[in-house]
Amino acid sequence: MVFSLNMNNCFKQMFDFFNSDTIQCIQASTGVNMKPLPQEQTRMSNIAEAFAKIESRFDASAAAGLDVVFQFSVDDDAHHLIVKDGSCKLEQGEHSDPTVTLIMDGDTFAEVVAGEINGMQAFMTGRLRTEGDMMLATRLSDLFSL
Repeated sequence: MVFSLNMNNCFKQMFDFFNSDTIQCIQASTGVNMKPLPQEQTRMSNIAEAFAKIESRFDASAAAGLDVVFQFSVDDDAHHLIVKDGSCKLEQGEHSDPTVTLIMDGDTFAEVVAGEINGMQAFMTGRLRTEGDMMLATRLSDLFSL
């Protein structure tokens, strides 16, 4: 049996939660400027704030039956979202056994969050890569109603 998978659609879904409407909503509710900033330390602070807002948009009903860890490695900074039993918890640092890891540099993360590039474009151009269960990453937009 042969299965066919439309990867363009999968990667589009994976990063739909980083669309321009989401960014405007985060900026309006938090006052956080999601555009890349010149100072590395300030940029990393905004990255941490962006992750905290993502956690607050969690849709527990979409997570029924899941027990997974989404890890984001951005430059030398890592955050992971633990989704288990209809709950979500954001933690800073690397998880010992993430289900899927999304790896990118800070500039790519800032551009994706700012809506300047979408996740699929970042992946297809080699600016973002995944490790682990890549198909699980496509559920991010379902789990986080951003």
